[in-house]
Amino acid sequence: MSQPVDIERFEQITDGDKDILRQLSDAYLEQAEEIITSIGAAIESQSMATVRLLSHKLRGSSATCGIVVLVEPLGNLEHLRGEDDFEGAAKLHEEIKNGLEVTRTFLKNHLA
Repeated sequence: MSQPVDIERFEQITDGDKDILRQLSDAYLEQAEEIITSIGAAIESQSMATVRLLSHKLRGSSATCGIVVLVEPLGNLEHLRGEDDFEGAAKLHEEIKNGLEVTRTFLKNHLA
């Protein structure tokens, strides 16, 4: 697997400032965790519109920050064809949760 984070992109946002990089990392991870939890709740309540909206929001911030491991599955979740494909949504949600943990570990190790 390639790196889960385009670290050059991530560092470019902060002009290489390690303190700002850590702050951005912490803020991204906290926001992503909240949104992913909300996506799970929307899947449980069968609100595909909310699933799509939240997926779009997190996909945008992930792409901006270079969190490449999440961009594709979030895009797939955002663009699910069926209005009632909650089984597919749940599978993608698991992939996204796993991707966030991979990202968290990668950033922790990179910023150590």
